[in-house]
Amino acid sequence: MKNLVFLISIVLIFSACTNENGKIAEPESDFSGTLTENEIAGGKMTAEILWKFGRVGEVQVSPDNLTIVYSLTRYDSKTNKSTTKLYVLPVEGGEAVELSAMKSFHPRWSVDGSKIGFLSAESGSVQLWEINPDTGSPVQVSDIEGGINEFEYAPTGDRIYYTKDVKLKQTPQEIYPDLPLTDVRIIDELMYRHWNHWEDYSYSHIFVADYQNGK
Repeated sequence: MKNLVFLISIVLIFSACTNENGKIAEPESDFSGTLTENEIAGGKMTAEILWKFGRVGEVQVSPDNLTIVYSLTRYDSKTNKSTTKLYVLPVEGGEAVELSAMKSFHPRWSVDGSKIGFLSAESGSVQLWEINPDTGSPVQVSDIEGGINEFEYAPTGDRIYYTKDVKLKQTPQEIYPDLPLTDVRIIDELMYRHWNHWEDYSYSHIFVADYQNGK
């Protein structure tokens, strides 16, 4: 009887942790960085507390030197996920304001300071977006196949440079189309793998595009 009760308990626990597809349900991510009462009372810096700190990056000062825009990345150790968003803050200090609820990064001020350009994968691939800091309504600027990696405004304000990966080499499947399930890499040099990169048949290239009226 005890064994039966134990087995039923295990089944109920497993059912509670699975979704409608029968897969184990992942816990919801928590990027708030809120400390627990025990963490506050402990008075010690731990690895768990450190992971709750936001990581500030990509600080950009507005052309009039009055406002700062920066990215802030937060992590959730339970789900091993991260999220990055943008915030604006007066140079003289004050309360930081979240620029948009979208996940975004690589902020850049437009030449006249009226807009902030940034990158986001909200549309399915990483594209250039812009937002007026006063209205908080992001607008997609680019629609480049495969997405882009970074961008900058030209000092004249009428052009943008951006980088994107361009595929230049053939994969083994493309070289041997009669072997579509091939899962190999063709190596013809000794130093095929380096500590700072891994070849994926594509290379980052710089492109220049005209920029007018937010397009």
